[in-house]
Amino acid sequence: MAERGLTSCGARAVLGLAMLVQLSCAVGTVLLAVTESVWWPLAAGVGWWGVAVGVAIQAEAATTSGSRAPRVVPTPMASAVPARRA
Repeated sequence: MAERGLTSCGARAVLGLAMLVQLSCAVGTVLLAVTESVWWPLAAGVGWWGVAVGVAIQAEAATTSGSRAPRVVPTPMASAVPARRA
């Protein structure tokens, strides 16, 4: 008996299933993050204003952290070829 290989249709089905699993994991992660960011402060009695301030602080930290690259100050460089004297 000959061994059957994975057909193109089967490969697409496996790939589609893998993508569906990844998407569901991503949705679950987002829902967990929202639950932690919103419901725990409400349960602690912080209120909606505290939740809004916390979300704003997290968003500000997320947007500014990527732009905090170290500043490079250009140093004056000597010319590789000395200038001719007239």
